[in-house]
Amino acid sequence: MIYMKKSNLLILILVSLIVIFSVSSCIKKIDEEIVKFNSKPEGSTIYIDNEEIGVTPIELKLKYGKYFLKLIKDGFSEYNSVIEINEKTNEIDIELFEISQEKEIEESLRNKHSIVGPIIFDKYTLYEVCCSAAFYAYSKIYLNDELTISGYAYKDIEGFNIVFPSGKKVHFETTESQYPDERFFSQEVLFDEIGRYKVISDNGDFVSTFDVCYKLELISGYDETIELFDDINKEDFIMVPSNKEITLTFKVSDAKGSLIKNKDLGVYNLKSNSSGLIKFKVLVKKDRSLEPFEVFINGIKGDARIYDGKFLIAYDYIIYSKDGKLIETNSLLPPTYENIKIIEENDSIYLSLDFLNIGFNNLINSNFISRENNIFVSEKGKEIIYLDSAVSLDGGKTWRKYNIVDWFDIIGVDKNSPNIIYAWTNNYKNFLLKSEDYGESFKKIEIPEVDFVEKIFIFNENIYLATWKGLLKYEDNGKNWEFLFKDENIKTFAINPKNEKEILVGTYDKILKSIDGGKTWKKIDFKIYSPVSIVYDFNNTNIIYLGSENGLYISKNSGESFELLESFKITGKEGIVVDPKNSKTIYVASNNDGIYKIENYGEKISKVDFPLIENLSNIAINDKNELFINYSGLPFKINSNGKIEMLNEMIFLNENTKVKIFDDLLFLDIKSVDLWTIKFIIEKDKIKIFYLIDLNPT
Repeated sequence: MIYMKKSNLLILILVSLIVIFSVSSCIKKIDEEIVKFNSKPEGSTIYIDNEEIGVTPIELKLKYGKYFLKLIKDGFSEYNSVIEINEKTNEIDIELFEISQEKEIEESLRNKHSIVGPIIFDKYTLYEVCCSAAFYAYSKIYLNDELTISGYAYKDIEGFNIVFPSGKKVHFETTESQYPDERFFSQEVLFDEIGRYKVISDNGDFVSTFDVCYKLELISGYDETIELFDDINKEDFIMVPSNKEITLTFKVSDAKGSLIKNKDLGVYNLKSNSSGLIKFKVLVKKDRSLEPFEVFINGIKGDARIYDGKFLIAYDYIIYSKDGKLIETNSLLPPTYENIKIIEENDSIYLSLDFLNIGFNNLINSNFISRENNIFVSEKGKEIIYLDSAVSLDGGKTWRKYNIVDWFDIIGVDKNSPNIIYAWTNNYKNFLLKSEDYGESFKKIEIPEVDFVEKIFIFNENIYLATWKGLLKYEDNGKNWEFLFKDENIKTFAINPKNEKEILVGTYDKILKSIDGGKTWKKIDFKIYSPVSIVYDFNNTNIIYLGSENGLYISKNSGESFELLESFKITGKEGIVVDPKNSKTIYVASNNDGIYKIENYGEKISKVDFPLIENLSNIAINDKNELFINYSGLPFKINSNGKIEMLNEMIFLNENTKVKIFDDLLFLDIKSVDLWTIKFIIEKDKIKIFYLIDLNPT
């Protein structure tokens, strides 16, 4: 037996503790790594999770996990990738590929002047105009043009013919190009025939057609109103007032400038005269309603393209005195517009948005316009408001943008902890983003591949996601993701606030219910199309509301059956909200209709005054009976007395744009905006308003 002095024993114990502490310190888990990023070439700007960090080479200390990496350098292809940082990650090398100037120009031309089909002309034939669902394909090749026709063909096309109207052919041989799936061609062609040309491959397949036309130059009929609209191509577009016949005179020539005399144009029974001139008598019938326009040329019904690359573009004009009396117009205005309210205040002139018929999106800073226009408010005490694009901690007096993206596709707020917000965006489609500091910073939670997230809901710290791949549940602090319902696009869902095992989900065409937490599902015998919102009465959970574009429905038996309550058009996932003080009262946002208050399960329905109804989708309510609306990115509040206010609108509106509320209607300072489709001329005693008319068929 060995004996030790007490002092030696104490020293031994002390040394042992030091060793144990040192070892434990050495083996303590390290959850971050210093990583060096190199790029070839150096000097590339590096972004981590879309935040600019610096230029390469650079060393960064990063926590373990996945990040979105982007590198940018002028003249090189942009690099994008998801990287994972762990204990083995010390250095990352990236090579960027140079974009040659020649290739850049070539690809630009191919994108700009392409046709749909296996042979792509890169410069001349078939310009495309595509807007309002219309597609025009036309040529800017004129009679006697001598041009180099070049471009690309599918790899199996070794040659093709351009067939002239007379049947004459010009043959093209294709050669190998730098693109493995495409062959190149180039050849001089003299286009000495008027009419329709065909492109036919050597194997006899028809590819496309294009027209060679006479060249028109406008001599008289030019309307200076077009000068108000800077973005219109004055060479190709000819402006005319609506509802008034205008004569347009053109000089007709070939590509070399030789006059074309006494020749049929081939359209609208038109023929050039002995001086090489031709007259178009144009009438555009259109009012400010949603009825389609009509174009007549020389009495024959036509369309916006009058000949080759010449297009009509029309406008309405309205002239008012400063006191709001109608002086003159070419538009078929309703009688209510003979006198309008014009408010002059300081250096501003306000006209109502309802009269101006301006899309509200045109006034909002694009950084605040999101896909869903979600809005959430804290129901108790705190004045916290979350939008897809910003957060306010003081009831809307001040706002802070999220620093990770301009806006999220969808957000969800923990009602029990309003400092916690979850978000999803297509920019980080493999992650759910979580903030515990009111959106100041976010951490990423990896999720299964779901394509898209439709809704986020937090229940007792568990997170539920409606996705295009099914209903996901997330529990145990992220240790476990589970599909409760799989392989279908879930549009919306709701959970019984008194029983988490009772879940209702809505797909495109059906409602399903589970009473065992998603283990089994029963289809409800109820026909529905595209449900977007399901809401429980938090006191009487037998009562469930369901919203779709076809109406508002109610269930009084816990979702076993539904009946139509009212034919509202509900398009927002938060388009139905329950009054937190009285669960028998709900509020509904009906798109293109308005906001409604529904009491006692539908016994009383009344409309809430709100000046904007188009694209109305999501609303929220707090315990003060204050309603909140995210309208196209701009937050509004309606207090318990019905007073409407914008919440610090200057942050959300375009620069210098002024909007005010007068008599519960929204008015725009017309001096504060420069809109593409509407122009104002303000004179001493009158106001002239010009509306651009889209003449492309819908």
